[in-house]
Amino acid sequence: MSTDVLHRRLAQSVLFVVAIIWGCAFVTQRTAMQDLGPFAFNGTRFFLAALMLWAIVAYRGSLKLIDRSDWYFGVLLGGLLFAGASFQQVGVVTTSAGKAGFITGLYVVFIPLFLRICWRQLTSFGVWCGIFAALLGLFLLSISEQLTFQRGDLWVTLCAIAFAWHMILTGRWVEHKDPWLLAAIQFSVIAVVSLFTAAFQENITFEGLYSAGPEILYAGILSAGVGYTAQTVAQKYTSSVIVGIILSLESVFAALAGWLLLHELLTARQQLGCALMLAGTILAQLAQESPQKVADANRS
Repeated sequence: MSTDVLHRRLAQSVLFVVAIIWGCAFVTQRTAMQDLGPFAFNGTRFFLAALMLWAIVAYRGSLKLIDRSDWYFGVLLGGLLFAGASFQQVGVVTTSAGKAGFITGLYVVFIPLFLRICWRQLTSFGVWCGIFAALLGLFLLSISEQLTFQRGDLWVTLCAIAFAWHMILTGRWVEHKDPWLLAAIQFSVIAVVSLFTAAFQENITFEGLYSAGPEILYAGILSAGVGYTAQTVAQKYTSSVIVGIILSLESVFAALAGWLLLHELLTARQQLGCALMLAGTILAQLAQESPQKVADANRS
């Protein structure tokens, strides 16, 4: 097995673990909302993640290597993540949670479309089959009510677009930049903007922070610190299209975590959706381009 193939498979395995971490984070996000507003929760968890990443950057001796382009790329990536999370939060107020989850998952389609339009990067037929199998599975998992257009659907669509661009640009820039440094800068951006927004829109109390402490620790250290950093590092070795498909499995693990930890019902329709998403992910990985093409696509 070549080094490129080994790196790609290891990166995809890491992304699979990230999807599990993010899926379980939905439970912590739901329970934390009993004590904190969404911006306060995001601000505190990304502040914790930023502290962790800056400590790692300092330990690796990368602080003295920071240049203007690092700040430019990190701030833009952080802005995209903040925009995605904010659009989603605004959207769920006027649409259903299931529909919001499905529309958010549309980034698995937006990624190859944007790559084709902007960089003329082709996606193989087999990968497209995997994408649509995963999308059908996401539909069965998320949508149970009658399909009607609501105002919040537009906001959540903008969320999916922001997440798609975040994954695309991460894949293109991480080849030339320190992924740990990019993660530290974007976490700092999200923390500052979220806490600033929370100060004007939410009531933050020490009691609320203390009560949501376990959720903040999980979401800060694992979901943000480990999850987003692992995504950034892994994108050096696999294509943005495959990254999007694997990470869409967070919906599956969110449903499973809700079933196991919150005793939420998982219907036969949803179980079929989980199976289709997993099958689509496996199909896309089997059908993806050769390691050299993947490397060339990420560098182009």
